[in-house]
Amino acid sequence: GIGAVADIALNSDGSLYALVKRGGSFRVMRRETREWVQVGRGRLRSDAYPLALSIEGPQTTVVTTSAVFQGVLPALERQSAPFGDLAATLQRSVAVTKDGSVFLGRNLGEWGGGLVRWDGRAPYLIERRDSTSICSGPLNAACNPVTGVLADPTRPGCVVVSIGLRHMMETGRLLRVCGVTVEVIHEEPLREGDQRNTRAFFSLVSAPDGFWTVAREEVLRFSWSGGEPSRFPIPDLKPQGALWMSREVPGVLVLATDVNWSMSVSGATPLLVAIE
Repeated sequence: GIGAVADIALNSDGSLYALVKRGGSFRVMRRETREWVQVGRGRLRSDAYPLALSIEGPQTTVVTTSAVFQGVLPALERQSAPFGDLAATLQRSVAVTKDGSVFLGRNLGEWGGGLVRWDGRAPYLIERRDSTSICSGPLNAACNPVTGVLADPTRPGCVVVSIGLRHMMETGRLLRVCGVTVEVIHEEPLREGDQRNTRAFFSLVSAPDGFWTVAREEVLRFSWSGGEPSRFPIPDLKPQGALWMSREVPGVLVLATDVNWSMSVSGATPLLVAIE
């Protein structure tokens, strides 16, 4: 095999890349015809492991728990970014913006999570708490698990963030984060006038001119230009090998995962994979 795969990335030219760990190093591999070819590598600290890979044209970013590597393959320059304990989480999602900033979303289920940003200096937590109450604000690391992070191509330096938790009750929203500014762009109360119970969103994947996200009952497609999302009911998922999935929604695979179950009573939650 090619090694322990930490992430995969699709370049704009259609090339597929994988970030893998082998021994004390990471490797960037590119799929060519019927085999994987190594196109870049870097050393890992003894206690570090790779987190994410981002490739936009010739620019490549590799994120590990102890450093960020950036450059044009095969030359990747190491920059210190000690995420350390900030990377310790049940699930993580990572996005790299056009200005080179790295956003790390943390999902700790009922124990929150939050969003970490690295902009070339030390990583720091981004929050928006609107009062002194324990779970106030739309982005609160103590209460809000981040289930997806996606770079906003229309706003350099900005990301879209999904929040989702189903544990006794349900809470979630979609945010746009630019620098340290946090804006709510979509929120759906489950009952009129009840801002404590809002629809949870899981997963964010890119689409032509927009992005996809998924809730318990439906898949939503948003346009970067704004407006109401297109909505598709969650299809019946059928077993395919070890996976339960469906291709009925045009542009995405819908799968079921129980990864959130380990830190909440959510049961199976939907997951998206873009195929357009």
